[in-house]
Amino acid sequence: MGRALIAATTAFEDADLVILHVIDPFDVYSVTEDAVWDDSFIEQREAETKELLGEYEALAAEHGATAEATLTYGSPSQAILGAAETVAERAPVSVTIVRPER
Repeated sequence: MGRALIAATTAFEDADLVILHVIDPFDVYSVTEDAVWDDSFIEQREAETKELLGEYEALAAEHGATAEATLTYGSPSQAILGAAETVAERAPVSVTIVRPER
């Protein structure tokens, strides 16, 4: 995420950016079974994510951009693709995708 954010702020001066983070409440593969049923688990994930998004907003500001962080829930792939399709269809400017390093 940081790499994409820096690329966006470098390539597009004075950009207004949207940072999207998706929490998958059904992602049981990365946690123990007990944690899945613990009501505080999702609250902890939310708090960690909000802190991270705040750091990304600050990073964007350091590079001269305004960033709006958005937190949503569901399937990450579906939420990201849905957001990308909406942006691609409605954006009055070009849309750039920064792929992760492999």
